[in-house]
Amino acid sequence: LMSRCTLVRSVMELWGVGTNIDGCVNNTRQWKDSNLGKTLFDQNMVETKTWKTTIHTLGTKYTREEQDTMRNMFSFLAFRGPVRMKEPDNEYLLIREIELS
Repeated sequence: LMSRCTLVRSVMELWGVGTNIDGCVNNTRQWKDSNLGKTLFDQNMVETKTWKTTIHTLGTKYTREEQDTMRNMFSFLAFRGPVRMKEPDNEYLLIREIELS
């Protein structure tokens, strides 16, 4: 299907959501432990695929240390392949939106 789409730049799959980062971590853990999560994770997480994680923020900025803390909260995902910062096979996004008053 994607091969016929000319304007699509990427496709995202939602693994977790929450009103705060702890809720998102718990929701993601539940997804990974579900039958669908286990199947998709085992099929796509092979040692030969490269990956990276990116923190996208809306409404605020985080220091490198804060971003590393957020990444470490998802360490239970234990991606198997090597990290590649440029043009990885898979990119995992943590999108944090802060409500502006």
